Amino acid sequence: MFRSRKKLRFFLLKYIYMPKSSHKDRKYQIVPTDPAWVERFQLLENQFTQIFDDCQPDIHHVGGTAITDLPSQPIVDVLVIVPDIHCLDRQFTQLKQFGYEIEFDYVGPETILVSKEKDNTRIENIHILPQGHKLIDSFLIVKEYWQSHPEKVSEYGDKKLELFAEYPQSYDKYREHRDAWLEKFKKKEIMPWFKAQSS
Repeated sequence: MFRSRKKLRFFLLKYIYMPKSSHKDRKYQIVPTDPAWVERFQLLENQFTQIFDDCQPDIHHVGGTAITDLPSQPIVDVLVIVPDIHCLDRQFTQLKQFGYEIEFDYVGPETILVSKEKDNTRIENIHILPQGHKLIDSFLIVKEYWQSHPEKVSEYGDKKLELFAEYPQSYDKYREHRDAWLEKFKKKEIMPWFKAQSS
């Protein structure tokens, strides 16, 4: 079943670091874009460069706080790309010491989400993916699209504010409807743009 001891160890770690958080009843807010988000990312980039120093990480600011003029939850999303996610025992220990929770296969198989909350409010999401993972392009293409289409950013921002006004006490409902809207937008706008760019 396991081709190497490191993959067996990784499998066992999934059960050691069982997720303790859920979307249910999580407090959230949608606020205007804040230049401090970029500064927070830069601090996290330095921190994770040191934590993953022996992995030669490729680190990117992603998510809503990476997009200029996009109202967002004040959660800094970071994408950390490493050569191999099966050799991170030491890093997991450090991350726990820094107060992070660790969840496996959160956005897909062979992915890790490292998150931090304060007063039941999420403040950081660190997505760890191995090089070559199919979801890496998804993170980066979406970011590139918004950066290239500022006129569409306001449309997305208006939708987020509308959903927050409709579901201020239900993050689950907000996320459900936001994700459905964004998925349609990706199929209609982002993927055709990306294919045109790639041809």
